[in-house]
Amino acid sequence: MVERPDNLAQIDQAKSQNRLRTGRAIDTLKPRCLKVALLVQGPLCSCKGRPGDERGLSIGLRRSPPGRSKRNKIAMQVVMLLYPRFQQLDLTGPFEVFARFEELNLHLVWKTLDPVIDVNGLRILPTGTLAGSPQADILFVPGGPGQISLTEDEQVLSFLRRQANNARYVTSVCTGSLVLAAAGLLTGYRATCHWLSLDQLGYFGAAPVSERVVIDRDRVTAAGVTSGIDFALTLAACLFGEERAKRAQLAMEYDPKPPFVGGTPASASPELVASLRAANAAFQKEREEVAHRAAAALQIV
Repeated sequence: MVERPDNLAQIDQAKSQNRLRTGRAIDTLKPRCLKVALLVQGPLCSCKGRPGDERGLSIGLRRSPPGRSKRNKIAMQVVMLLYPRFQQLDLTGPFEVFARFEELNLHLVWKTLDPVIDVNGLRILPTGTLAGSPQADILFVPGGPGQISLTEDEQVLSFLRRQANNARYVTSVCTGSLVLAAAGLLTGYRATCHWLSLDQLGYFGAAPVSERVVIDRDRVTAAGVTSGIDFALTLAACLFGEERAKRAQLAMEYDPKPPFVGGTPASASPELVASLRAANAAFQKEREEVAHRAAAALQIV
């Protein structure tokens, strides 16, 4: 714990030294922001953000931030992409978790402010546009059948690249990782995706991993649909500590006990897996063709 100087002379001396008693230098105040470390209680989280971040998340304390939290007057901007025919649970699961942390300002963005219709007909209103989006501390992309169109949508891909350049965490659920990959944001990273499309990450130079949540430096990706809640709780623990993440989990009564065994290819019967693959074969063929083209545009294949 850092002791406070007892008099003005000590204060001046501390300022001139420009360092804490721990030996860690205080960041010089730049015109844009002062970096502040949010320390995670308990074991060191494996989710480290960008290189140089030691514990938790290092964020920008802006002079005129778009929003402030009640807890510590520091607001992290979570920019969540909407698009036609996305899978709403990919987004609404994480949204439910993130909304329980007052430090997080959530932004649902798309090209326009018109309602965005998910693959099953649910209409969601954007809160902002791509052009008007704040800089994300956490950039998030959900998956869904509409991902195919985004994979070759240069306006969206350029937006993601710009945002990722200064985001602390670049994240996705389900086939949202294929959109990140098409933007060149997963090349050289371990990542996951819905099991039907997991191998397509390899086209973009990513290392496909069959796990529910995969953390590789500042990239955090989750597997299919329902894994979005696990992803958000995992990231919340990295940002705010396990105790607060556990509190959110309990408040949501998140204690899944599915009525059937077989929610993954590893636990389902071979016959059921084969049946689902066959039912999706035509769509998956289209998805693979687009993935190959997008990877070729990145000059990866």
